Amino acid sequence: MAEISKCVNCGKRVKRGMVKEELNVADVTFKAELPAQICTSCESTYASSDVLERFELTVAVTLGKLGVRTPAAFKFMRKALGLKSAELAQLLHVAPETISRWETGARDFDFTAFTLLGVMAAEKLEGRELTREMLKVREHANTNAAVHVKVA
Repeated sequence: MAEISKCVNCGKRVKRGMVKEELNVADVTFKAELPAQICTSCESTYASSDVLERFELTVAVTLGKLGVRTPAAFKFMRKALGLKSAELAQLLHVAPETISRWETGARDFDFTAFTLLGVMAAEKLEGRELTREMLKVREHANTNAAVHVKVA
C-alpha cells in the first residue's frame, strides 16, 4: 500500500507510527507492533498489505517451530502462503478432499505436509520459494533429460 496523506474515514492528516496487532491461531496469541500510518484525529490505522503478509508468515513459521499441529494451524499456514486448498493438494499429490479433512479435523494430517508448510512459509518470508518450486516441478520431471548445471 502506498502511503496516504489523509485519513480515508475523516479526511484528516495521517502520520507514521506503530500499531499493536494481535492474532489468535489454534489457541496461541501472537502479538506484534507493526509500522503503520495513524490518523491524527480519529486514530484510524493503515498498515500495508506487505507488513500484514509478513506478520502472517511470521506467525505461520512460528506455529511450525512450536509444533502447533492442529487443523486450525494447518489451515492458517496454508492461507498465509496464499495457497488454495486445491493447489496445496496438487503440490502434495493428495486429493483436495484430503486437505479439507485435515483442516476440519476429520482426518489426522500428514506430519510431512505440516512441516512442508512451515518450510515454505519460512522461505517465502526470506523472499525465496525453492520448496514450492521443487514440488511444482516434481510432477513434470523428466528423469531421462540431460541437464547442465553450474557449480559455484
